[in-house]
Amino acid sequence: MSEQVSELFALAGVPPTDLRVRLRSLPAGVQALHQRVLLHLAENGHGPSQEQIADWATEVDVEARSAVAQLAGAELLFTDPDGHVIGGVPFAGKVTAHQVRIGDGPVVFANCAIDALGISAMLGADTDLTSVDPHTGDTVTARSRNEQWSWQPPASVVFLGSAGPGRVTDTCCPVINFFAAADNALTYQRDHHLQGTVLTFGEAVLAGQAAFGDLLTPPAETLGHRP
Repeated sequence: MSEQVSELFALAGVPPTDLRVRLRSLPAGVQALHQRVLLHLAENGHGPSQEQIADWATEVDVEARSAVAQLAGAELLFTDPDGHVIGGVPFAGKVTAHQVRIGDGPVVFANCAIDALGISAMLGADTDLTSVDPHTGDTVTARSRNEQWSWQPPASVVFLGSAGPGRVTDTCCPVINFFAAADNALTYQRDHHLQGTVLTFGEAVLAGQAAFGDLLTPPAETLGHRP
């Protein structure tokens, strides 16, 4: 992660390596299972069946329910009340303001603006995203082609920050949004008493790359096996 991106995360009060620390603290087999779930979400637009997870768990030598529980506890997977996997960072388990089409594949929803931008870097895929400025209701769109981004309106920015201590999905994801202009983001930050900083769109792209670019790199213990 570049010093520039690290400084941006620090200014926002969002630990830049938090997701990676949570993931790497888990056993390699659990990490491998997480990656298979992410690939399934990217390819299908919905979570895998419990039978599919059980098969993958057997292949990577973990107990399925325990592995899913560990990933959910680390806020890396999202489950419904029946224990079915319905999402996994950066893919939301519900409809959000951040809609992303992956190449010619499915439409998915991201947890926040940085997650939406990070999907392209994580998958090495072209994406088209549509979001909403929560201050004005204006639409913000962006597209990546061969790792090059364009966006509308041209003055669009991203607010990166948090509402305070607590679970990332509760305190950070709801407030990390796209805005049609920097003034909108600053007003939103002030009105909601948020800690954070406003990123240019280019800076937000770098933040997404830093957070998710290597998320599908296999754990060292499972190198040689398809995640």
